[in-house]
Amino acid sequence: SKDEQQMEYNLNVLNIRTQQEVNQRRQKGKPNQKRLVFPTSIITSSNVHSIHNRIMKQQGRPIPSVFLTQDPDEYNYSTSIYHQARQDTDIQRAFKGFVVENIQKKLSPDERMKREEQQKAAITIQRAYREHLERRIKIEKHRLSASKRREEERHHRRILSAKRAQHIEQKLIEQTRIRDENKEYKKMIEDTGPSLRIFANFNEIDVKFSAATLNRAATCIQRWWRGFLVRHTWHCLKEEVAHFGLTWFEFSSRYRQVIKRIQKMRQSENQQFLFNINQAKDFLTAEKKLTTIYKKLSFNDKLDRNELEKFFECCDLSATSYEIDEALESVLQHYSQNKNDSFTKEIIFDVIYYIYPPKATGLETSRKSTWIRPIIDDEDETAIQGTPFLEPIDMNIVYKFLEKQ
Repeated sequence: SKDEQQMEYNLNVLNIRTQQEVNQRRQKGKPNQKRLVFPTSIITSSNVHSIHNRIMKQQGRPIPSVFLTQDPDEYNYSTSIYHQARQDTDIQRAFKGFVVENIQKKLSPDERMKREEQQKAAITIQRAYREHLERRIKIEKHRLSASKRREEERHHRRILSAKRAQHIEQKLIEQTRIRDENKEYKKMIEDTGPSLRIFANFNEIDVKFSAATLNRAATCIQRWWRGFLVRHTWHCLKEEVAHFGLTWFEFSSRYRQVIKRIQKMRQSENQQFLFNINQAKDFLTAEKKLTTIYKKLSFNDKLDRNELEKFFECCDLSATSYEIDEALESVLQHYSQNKNDSFTKEIIFDVIYYIYPPKATGLETSRKSTWIRPIIDDEDETAIQGTPFLEPIDMNIVYKFLEKQ
């Protein structure tokens, strides 16, 4: 047709111009540049020769170009047909690739096995559904009429009523028998009076056990009870550790390390660690209290030296400045840190545990009881003031005792 011939002519012209540009660039050996378009009209100006010479020096000999003067509608139509042909070609190529890939996939053994399993499953489902339909049709065909269904319902209700009446009758017979036996036992008691045989009929007499058997039974009960208490306490301790934000492994490792470190700092003779649930629970309670106060007073998770006494006061601990300094010097020997630097949480807690060691260490407090600040049962007198354990005393008696000394 005329449109196809025009489109073929346009494509040939474009190919001629493209081939000329490629040949020129290969001869010059320069990178790709934009194609120059020379106008068909004549340039008329005063410096036409200079411009022409400059262009010839920069670009070389101009490439002859072909310009077509055609209808823009025809050009657009031919271009659209060309792009549509290219798109159709791309679609066909993609579809052919898709078909080839699917064919290879379908021929693979895994895909064939999968299709066979799907077919078997579909056949099984269809067979089950057909059997269901057959059973349903049979039921509908053999459905009884309304009169027969009512007769069967009446018969079923009569059977249930008979069973219920039989059960009630048996219950009444049993109650009558018990009532008659009670009357007989009552008559026997009235005639002969209370006797051991009649008492034995109403009450079971326990067999007497020896003292050894009773002791073994009591020991067994106590053993089981103690085991239950230990397991219950262990479970409660694990829950408290989890609420504190630690795992059981982290808490037990921390507890063991603190005990061993304090024993080493205090130079204990018996440096061994024995785990006790109650002592571990007391240690966890102390850790919770100290951690809460430390978070409130610390800055950037550290405390300065001048804040130690305030920390002790907030924790309701009555250690003196001398005792705090002594404990701090002993603790810093195990850490590579100067005395004037800010202290971390571990150092602060070790200072407290050095003065007030946990029970698992087997050590007593490093504090010393004085006349001014006595210590009663490991408690400072300021901590137990106002309690019934302290009674008012006449100081004159103390003064007379000191004068005699």
